[in-house]
Amino acid sequence: MALRALLLASALAAALAACGGGEREGIPDWLNQTFSDGTVTIRYPEGWATDAESRFGSSVGDSESTTSAFVAVQYLPSRDYASGPEFGELARELLKPPAGEGTRLLRTQAARIGGRPGFEAAVMYSTIPGTPLGPTLRVFGIELESGRVAVLIFGAEDPFAHRTQLAWIKRSITWNEAA
Repeated sequence: MALRALLLASALAAALAACGGGEREGIPDWLNQTFSDGTVTIRYPEGWATDAESRFGSSVGDSESTTSAFVAVQYLPSRDYASGPEFGELARELLKPPAGEGTRLLRTQAARIGGRPGFEAAVMYSTIPGTPLGPTLRVFGIELESGRVAVLIFGAEDPFAHRTQLAWIKRSITWNEAA
C-alpha cells in the first residue's frame, strides 16, 4: 500500500512538473505576461509583443517564432446580430482584407470565454488574391453586461505550431468589470 501511494505521488509530481508545477488558477507559468484594457485581461507568453493599433484592434502577438500568431480584441457598441450565422457574416466583414481579396465563413457555433456567452465564427482569410486560400481565423463575439460586444480574434499562420499557446491563452481570459 505504501509503495502504491509513493508511485501515485511520484506520478503526480511528474505531471505537475511537466505542465509548470507553479500554475496559478490552472494557468501555466509560461503565460507570464499580461495585457489588460480595463475590460479584458489576456495572459500571454514572454516574447510576444503588444500592439495597441493593429488592424484588428489591440493585440498580443508572437514576435519570436518563424510563423506568426496573434490574439486581438476590439469592441462593438452593441449586439446587432440575432444568431450565430449573422455573427458569422459580421465576422467576415470585420476581417475583410484591406485589398478586398475576401473571406469565407466556414462555420459558427455557440461559445463561452471567461464564463461569458457568445458566438464563435471560423473564417478563412484570403491572403492570395483571387483564391480563397489563407489562414483560418477564429472570431469570438462575447456579450458584455454593459451591452457592448467584445470581439476576440485568434489567428495563426501555422495553427499547429501555435495551437497549445492559443488554447491556453483563450482559457486565461478574464473579464475585469461588469463589462
